[in-house]
Order: sequence, then C-alpha cells, then structure tokens
Amino acid sequence: MKKGYNFLSFKSVVIFLIAIFIFLFVYQFILQEGWESEFTKKLEAAGISCLKEGHENLKQHIHPHLDILIDGEPLEIPADIGVSEKCLPEIHTHKADGKINIESSDAKKTFTLGQFFAVWEVPFSSSRISDRVTDSNYEIKMTVNGLENNEFEKLILADEQKIVISYQKREEGQEVKTTEDVIILEGESN
Repeated sequence: MKKGYNFLSFKSVVIFLIAIFIFLFVYQFILQEGWESEFTKKLEAAGISCLKEGHENLKQHIHPHLDILIDGEPLEIPADIGVSEKCLPEIHTHKADGKINIESSDAKKTFTLGQFFAVWEVPFSSSRISDRVTDSNYEIKMTVNGLENNEFEKLILADEQKIVISYQKREEGQEVKTTEDVIILEGESN
C-alpha cells in the first residue's frame, strides 16, 4: 500500500508540474505576446519605434525633465514607462525621477510630450491629464523652463527642458466661458 501511495504522489507531482508548465507557456506566448503586440501597435500609431539595438548606435540621446502637480502635490512619474522585455521605445523612463529618456537612431526625428504620454498610456491635453479634466473650477497650466507654454501635447521635447504641468484650482473671480474646445478666460484677450 505504501508503494501505491508513493506512485500516486509522484503522479500528482508530475501532473502539477505539467499544469504549471502549460500555464507559463500560455502566459508567456499567448497573453504576454498579445499585450506586446497591442502595445507595439499603440507605439507605431503614436510615431514611436522600438529600439532594435537597445542603447547601441544612437544618433540622438536627450533628457527633458517632467514634473506633474495635482492640486500642488507631485504625481510620481513611474520608472520603466514603456520598457518591456521585447521593446525599448524611443521615449521611456528608467527611474521614477521625472527624467524622460529619448533615444533614437534618427538624429533629426522630433518627439512631442503627447508621444511620451501615449507611451505611458495616460491621456493628456490642454483639457485633461489622466483622469482629471478642466472645468469651471480647475485648469491645467504648463511651464517650460519657467515660462508659461500652451503647446501641451504638441510641445517638441528638447534636451534638459524643464516641463511642469499643474492641474490646479482656477484663481478666484476668474470666470470661464467655453466655446467648443477653446477655453476663454473673462477679461483676457487672445
């Protein structure tokens, strides 16, 4: 009887190991591959390529810096945005320090802040950042190297640029009128 018990235990272990192997195979080659393929399509739609040789043979390597404030509180920009085992996109992060890494084999290619947000898969425009939207109480302001800038997602990124995006309460008494997608502040002229 003891011999049969050991055989059943051995058989159970083998079946368990086969089940684990099948699960890992399905995860790696079906689920993970599907995600990678979908992510690569999103990158291509945003005009971003995967670096085929990693950090080798680069003609462009710049580092703009991004800070995001939500009601005055810093929002962490995660490490390894866009980085996966199979793709290192031209725009990515390595650390959670706000430094955006832009690396390309094309020295003349330009990259925008909107492309970075596309890689991050976070919505961004003059009227939205992540799940926060502008309304009669809140606005999004952006400065580049200390100067107010209204290019938002269209901003062309440059080396050592200091970008600050702030989702904040509107100043008191600042009346807002909206027409289509343009926000006009009462008392201001274009």
